[in-house]
Amino acid sequence: MFIMLSILQVICVILSFFITVSILNYQTNSNEYKLLLTGMIYVFVYNLSCIFEIGCEGEEAALFIFQIKAIAICHALFLMFLFIVKYYNLKLTKGIEALLIIVNIVVVTGAMTCQTNRWFFKKIEFVKTGPYPHLEFENGVGAYGYYGMIFLLGVIINFVTFKNSMENRKGKRGKREIYLFISTIVPLLSFFFYYYLFKPYNPMPIALFISGVFLMTGTYKYQLFDVIENVKDRMIDTMKEAIIIVDSQGGFLHANKTAKQIFKDLQAKKKEEKLSDLIDLDNIVEDYPQEFVYNNCYYECSTTIVRNKDEIEGYAFCIADVTQRREYMEDLIRMKEKADEANHAKSAFLANMSHDLRTPMNAIIGMCQIAVRKEKEAKQKELLSEIEYSAQSLLGLINNILDFSKIEAGKLVLKKEKYDMSELIHEVSAMIYILLMGKPIEFYVNIKTKIPKFLIGDGIRIREIIMNLLGNATKFTKDGEINLNISWEEFSEEENLTIQVSDTGIGMRQENLDVIFEEYGQIREESEKARGTGLGLSIVKELAELMNGTVQVESTYGMGSVFTVIVSQEKEKECEMIGKKQYTKKTIGELKKKGKEREEQLKFPGRRVLVVDDVLMNLKVMQGLLEPYDICVATATNGKKAIELMKSQLFDLVFMDSRMPEMNGAEVVEIIRRERGNYFKDLPIIMMSAEGNYGEAKKYTKYGFTSNLAKPVQIEELEQIMMEWFLETMLDMRSGIRQTGGRKEQYIRILETYMEEIGKLKDELSDIWKEDRDLFNVKIHGIKGSSWNIGAINIGNEAELIESRAKEGETEFVENNLKLFIQNLEHLLEKIDEVIVRENEIERKDKGIGRKESELYQLILQFKEAFSNYDIEKLELLVNELETWEADENLEPFILELKKLIYELEYERGEAFVSQWIEKNIKIKKNC
Repeated sequence: MFIMLSILQVICVILSFFITVSILNYQTNSNEYKLLLTGMIYVFVYNLSCIFEIGCEGEEAALFIFQIKAIAICHALFLMFLFIVKYYNLKLTKGIEALLIIVNIVVVTGAMTCQTNRWFFKKIEFVKTGPYPHLEFENGVGAYGYYGMIFLLGVIINFVTFKNSMENRKGKRGKREIYLFISTIVPLLSFFFYYYLFKPYNPMPIALFISGVFLMTGTYKYQLFDVIENVKDRMIDTMKEAIIIVDSQGGFLHANKTAKQIFKDLQAKKKEEKLSDLIDLDNIVEDYPQEFVYNNCYYECSTTIVRNKDEIEGYAFCIADVTQRREYMEDLIRMKEKADEANHAKSAFLANMSHDLRTPMNAIIGMCQIAVRKEKEAKQKELLSEIEYSAQSLLGLINNILDFSKIEAGKLVLKKEKYDMSELIHEVSAMIYILLMGKPIEFYVNIKTKIPKFLIGDGIRIREIIMNLLGNATKFTKDGEINLNISWEEFSEEENLTIQVSDTGIGMRQENLDVIFEEYGQIREESEKARGTGLGLSIVKELAELMNGTVQVESTYGMGSVFTVIVSQEKEKECEMIGKKQYTKKTIGELKKKGKEREEQLKFPGRRVLVVDDVLMNLKVMQGLLEPYDICVATATNGKKAIELMKSQLFDLVFMDSRMPEMNGAEVVEIIRRERGNYFKDLPIIMMSAEGNYGEAKKYTKYGFTSNLAKPVQIEELEQIMMEWFLETMLDMRSGIRQTGGRKEQYIRILETYMEEIGKLKDELSDIWKEDRDLFNVKIHGIKGSSWNIGAINIGNEAELIESRAKEGETEFVENNLKLFIQNLEHLLEKIDEVIVRENEIERKDKGIGRKESELYQLILQFKEAFSNYDIEKLELLVNELETWEADENLEPFILELKKLIYELEYERGEAFVSQWIEKNIKIKKNC
């Protein structure tokens, strides 16, 4: 029996060598692998010592073999312990590590000196009885410590591996844990049996061989040292988030440590036991975190559905404690709400302040404009103009404060829409011309390069940048000149508009150049000479940066300054380019004068306008501003009265205040738009707002307002609205041509028929109403349909409303509005007559009926002379005369180009253009 066991022991030792070599050849650099491999080497040394121990014949040799065995087994066990600690990512304090090392050193030292000390073994005796010669010991304290350490470390190792093998039974990880547990329990049992049953025979080599087999199998078959697999497994157990895994039926499979700490019931759950009290599979939403409360804490659960092809195998729940985050977010929300409340209060204050300041400003500026129009004495006019100028300056300061507050609050949103750059330059030039009137300052506008006529961006803010720069220049320049230079650059990835303003003013010292762009920043000595808020240049800088641009300044003290703003803008596709040119103060003055003359010629007799405002002074201002245009103005001081008037009378245009007590403008418009009929749907209602584009002005457009007119009312803006709705929308020729078959000649013939028939009918309409109501309904119905057909939408809508009220028996409405309707018909017929005359004239010209070409040549030569003399009045007279000429296909575009060149003051280009046209088109000039 002994011989057979000894042979088996020898075979196991030999095989354990190959197992050690096999593990040695496994390619990995993990610390766990290195610990285990070193331990396996010590195991092999221990097994080899056990073989040599059998053949020992003397005490000295046997004692030496024992010492080798003691060193090998202590180190092997200690390394196995460290391997388990590292493998399962257990926390081991430095104190415990130091204690284990000390104990190991003490035990090994005691074993190595056991023949000279009596505390390890009290007695050592070499006996030759039994199965083979061997040492027998009488254990001392050190020996009991030695065996106790081996047993204790073995128990700890087995407890850890057993616990993990019970927690993880499925898959590769389960197999790894079981194999690891078997590889640790076999040597422990073998040691127990050896100590109590098998002495002097030592079964440990066989046990360690079996252990090695399981370790090798675990290493190669179940990836014991696979970094990715181990990291995934360890991460789940060490995560701060709770991980719970269930099968497709909700049966419990696995929970990490955090999950068991949070949900105490999980510790008692058995495998595949339902977790219905914790998990509801019917309400699972994958990849969408769901919050829930448990034990007064907030948790967020994310679910991953585990699928094998299309079949659901289970669910993995990742549960994070979000209590602190939620409390933090709640604190942030409370802080944000407080900040929003403060910001809202600030915005409301600024909006109210804007409204309250602009309301009296509207009266001051409006009354000044009315008085200037009526005043004949030059001195009085000058004084009134000074008051208006001061009021406009104050309005500019208010706008700057509001704009800066808006920028500061981050509420300024840039528009991205088409605007006319040439028109913007003209408007700005005209305003600066007024500021410089009577001052010894020359003002030049220089278009340095060709620039697009139409740009895409925020034209209002571009205008504000230019006005602030020019306003700054006018304040600090006593005499000399101010230049506005505009240029355009195109690159592969961007397009830039460059605005440069230079002056010959007082200039600045170099150390002060940064101060001027700060909020309310002013240079003291300069600010004493010109008052202001110090916000203009700060707003320029902020606006430029919002447009991805820059601002630069160069200045020489006592000589002047140059401000350059470069902003990113887009050019409209296939846009016309404006050529290089220069405006002087004289040419700008001529433009302003011509504009004034055109304003005085504007009349809209018979037009009815309703003005709604709760402030009587504002009503008086609007009445005074509209009076020169021969307009019939009705007023209302509240929303209810306005609704009554709009339902009972016909109006061509309505101006309505946005803020009124009881019923605001938006509510009034909403009620009117709900009325039956196209008249109420299309009636132009203009919102009058004193918010100055800061607070609520923009939001009312969604309620059905047609457009917006800011207070204080500017005459130019008021005229633009009236021209749009009284002239441009009276007859929509494009719509009419489309409605009548798409041919212009046929449309003109229909207009002639309409003019003839409706011209007769309008004179009879009042009598028909009095004598035959049924016939009136037929006639008004005919006017409605025919008006819509020719593109006279407003007249058609009014006819529809009168027809509807007549059928409903509202005789008072018809009688009150029939006269106005007939007047509007007369205006329409006048417009139609102009169209027919113009189109017939064009047709006549196309057929070659008219004057001799020599007369045309003489007329066009006068254009050349007028361009060379910069005579804008003569040019406009010549254009009017040329428009009556019988034209061929070349003359009409020639006239359009002439108008454009005159409007843009392109005198040199105009002279060259006329010469080229004569060369190309006038064949008889050599004979004249």
